[in-house]
Amino acid sequence: MRFDLSPILVTTTSIAALIITIPSTSWAKSAQEVAKLAVPVTVQINTPLLPGGTGVIVGRQGNLYTVLTANHVVKRQDLPYTIRTSTGKDYTVGRVQSLQSSATDPDLAVVTFETAGSYPVATLGDSDQAGMGADIYVAGFPISGDRTGSDRDFEFTRGSVTSRPSARPQGYTLRYNATTRVGMSGGPVLDVEGRVVGIHGQGDIEGSLQTETGVNVGLKTGFNSAIPTNTFLALKSRLNVSDTQIAIDKTPTESKPAQINSPQTAKDYYVRGLTQSDGRDSQAAIESYSQAVKLDPTNADVYYQRGLSHYKQVHYQDALNDFSEAIRLNGQFADAYYQRATVRFYLKDAQGAIEDFTASLRLNPDDVYAHMNRGIIRRSLKDAKGTLEDFDQVMRLAPSSRAFFNRALARAMNSDRTGTVEDFTEAIKLEPTFTEAYINRALARRRLGDREGAIADLTKVIEMKPESGVAYYNRGLFRRDSGDRSGAAEDLKTAIDLFKQQSDTLNYQKATEVLQRLQ
Repeated sequence: MRFDLSPILVTTTSIAALIITIPSTSWAKSAQEVAKLAVPVTVQINTPLLPGGTGVIVGRQGNLYTVLTANHVVKRQDLPYTIRTSTGKDYTVGRVQSLQSSATDPDLAVVTFETAGSYPVATLGDSDQAGMGADIYVAGFPISGDRTGSDRDFEFTRGSVTSRPSARPQGYTLRYNATTRVGMSGGPVLDVEGRVVGIHGQGDIEGSLQTETGVNVGLKTGFNSAIPTNTFLALKSRLNVSDTQIAIDKTPTESKPAQINSPQTAKDYYVRGLTQSDGRDSQAAIESYSQAVKLDPTNADVYYQRGLSHYKQVHYQDALNDFSEAIRLNGQFADAYYQRATVRFYLKDAQGAIEDFTASLRLNPDDVYAHMNRGIIRRSLKDAKGTLEDFDQVMRLAPSSRAFFNRALARAMNSDRTGTVEDFTEAIKLEPTFTEAYINRALARRRLGDREGAIADLTKVIEMKPESGVAYYNRGLFRRDSGDRSGAAEDLKTAIDLFKQQSDTLNYQKATEVLQRLQ
């Protein structure tokens, strides 16, 4: 008798879903003009063991260039970093200076490189002017297909500022809706004049819902966060960066933001809906998006966002209809397929969900969350081969303790007992307090005949988590099988007491029956 733990699922996060396509005639510069300014100042930050990040050149002193980025892009002090510029040339990073000395400090860092070559320096704007409804752009180098590290291509996307909270963890107080991908962290957020007003680095993690099967499927919110450039400017003295090294232009922009307080146009209603969604007022957002649809029924993005709001309200059929309309209007809308897959899953159409995740992956093959969720659903359908294929991709794209854990479960489905133990071991190396990995490795070791190793794993869990009735129960079984009937009885009694305290009736009954047979 044993306990099988369900996979630890990671909800979707920083992959947004939207490019605003409604034209705005009042912008000071066209998107093409802003992109031309962004390309030469936006750089790749690469290291051999990680997929890479992005940075922006913000200073020059002779041959020494300063690049501003997110601290989490360059936080591994044991790794070498290189800068790849718009000309395709690589330079060794000379110095890394972090602004983050604690978890509450801004997630910012600067790195330097030297060259006799000439590169422009980005102009920093007044991030306070980037208020709700303002149009912005995000630039960076996302991972795409097999293109990681220095093989990544430049990407430039458009969005709108959705909120300006006064305080958020790590300084991420500039929030917006734009399409971003893994690899763009540390890249510039630009205003309509092409001035840098923020450093991109975070995407929302939306709490996922759970079905009766206990399987979670995550929701992509499409909302991202940046650290405003004014935060950097206020702290630049700590980095020995002087005003003479950087370019600053705080001239008010000529562009008018969307009129979210007195909306008149489809775009006004649409952006108001975005701000309401970001404020978690889903019903108000639905009403705003519906007004936008009345004025312009051809914008796939509006249907997509209304679908997200219906999803959060648990209006699954309405969400399905909106995502389907978004796909009809834009057959290349990968994230609309992704979200329709989640809705289909909750409507108990598991096969339809797999088909939509597959369609999403054809358009965006490196969406780690699509692979993860398709793998989870395949696992619920006992598709051992498909589950392993998806979690192999998750491991390729985002290796982590949770990824190793889930692939270990997939390997167990495929009767790869040795590989199962190996992956649980890697998960534990990355996260030494990962008690679920210890418990599952104990079960896998027991199947390989390694009773001592299995008992040692469960003993470790009990040391870290003495309230774990599961650990005591399984150690009791393994001690019984090893001939230690006294130790087994002791563990089973403890498990029974814990299950009773925790109102775990099913496991209480199981442990009681085993103890009775033992006695």
